[in-house]
Amino acid sequence: MFIVGTLTTVANQLLIRQWDKWRFLGEVAFIACFSYFVALFTKLGVPNLPFLVRMI
Repeated sequence: MFIVGTLTTVANQLLIRQWDKWRFLGEVAFIACFSYFVALFTKLGVPNLPFLVRMI
C-alpha cells in the first residue's frame, strides 16, 4: 500500500507539472501513517469482525 501511494504521489506531482517538496513530503507522511494502521488493523483481525462492531 505504501509503494502504490508513493507512486500515486509522484504521478500527482508530474500531472500538476510542479514539484512541491513540502506537498510531496506531507503526502508521503500521510501515506506512511495510513498504510501502517491498515496493516495493523488487518493483523489484528478487524476485517473478520461483524459489521456493526467494525463501525464502532
